[in-house]
Amino acid sequence: MKEYGSSVQKLVDHILTIDDQEKRTQYSFILVELMKQIHPGMKDNSQDYYKKLWDDLYIMSMPPQHIDIEDQIFMANPLVLFVAHDHPLAKKKTIQLKDLKSERFIMREQGSGTRMAIDAYFKKKHFSPTIRLELGTNEAVRNSVAANLGISVLSIHALQSSLERGDIKVLKVADFELVSHWHIVTLKGKKLSPIAASFKKHLLQKMSR
Repeated sequence: MKEYGSSVQKLVDHILTIDDQEKRTQYSFILVELMKQIHPGMKDNSQDYYKKLWDDLYIMSMPPQHIDIEDQIFMANPLVLFVAHDHPLAKKKTIQLKDLKSERFIMREQGSGTRMAIDAYFKKKHFSPTIRLELGTNEAVRNSVAANLGISVLSIHALQSSLERGDIKVLKVADFELVSHWHIVTLKGKKLSPIAASFKKHLLQKMSR
């Protein structure tokens, strides 16, 4: 059992580092299969069973306001402005939001948690970005910025691989500080399945270290 617990923890740690949503989902299903080995009673392969597993618990940055939920913050999610490594602004030590007025922005799509957080923050700052593209994945945004098609704002957690390769540069903007959070969300009063409860426990244990 200790061996399984260690494997689950390592897989949870890895899942939290994956930027691509499709890959993250694939690894989450692997986690389900591993947890079924820990809980031998969880052998039902029906569609209803899998739906129950995935309807137990959600991880999101913008929890819904119109549903009665239990909401726990488990991880800070700083959003940062970034440009291609050879963009003129990449050489600047410090800038201000007003210096970005003539820049073209590549944004996540309307309705995404990242986009909602950015829109609300820019509105608060009375800043209206010129939007060139709206894209559906962090990877597409990163690649477009790296290709010098524009600048953008994403979670620092979504940029690690590009930063390590030197494709992009995070800007230091004196009047821009936007920190959202990742939330564990469940329906209020709902009893979690064993796998969802174990996954939630591992997430909270990791983040409390």
